[in-house]
Amino acid sequence: MESDEGIWIPTFTYDITHVSPHDFRSLARLEEGETPATRVTVVPAGSSTQNARDRFVDTPAVFEGAMLWVDDPALYKVRGDADLHRNLKRQGCERQISGMRLISYRFTSEASLVDGELPAHSITNAQQRLILDKGL
Repeated sequence: MESDEGIWIPTFTYDITHVSPHDFRSLARLEEGETPATRVTVVPAGSSTQNARDRFVDTPAVFEGAMLWVDDPALYKVRGDADLHRNLKRQGCERQISGMRLISYRFTSEASLVDGELPAHSITNAQQRLILDKGL
């Protein structure tokens, strides 16, 4: 993939459990009366965090970002800028702020966009886990 000249669209997922309250507000764009641009999902204690995580993983990333605030880890997923594959990992690392940790990234070819948006996965995270659990 280092020599691939195709353009790829990345999705970065970060652990934001240890982000400071100030940086959290900045990440969620809650500073100085701005309209929040990041979707934040808070799951109360005692609720099914696995279902919330499955829905979060299955939701295509957007430029504005999305947060899942649950027990541990709290997650932030955001769509990155179109770039060559060899630049994607660096782009994900450069987007980190203090207390934030890049835990995964996915990528899709620019040709896979549907009306400029990332397509939904054809198989859900829960379905993948069921297949793995059954050893199929």
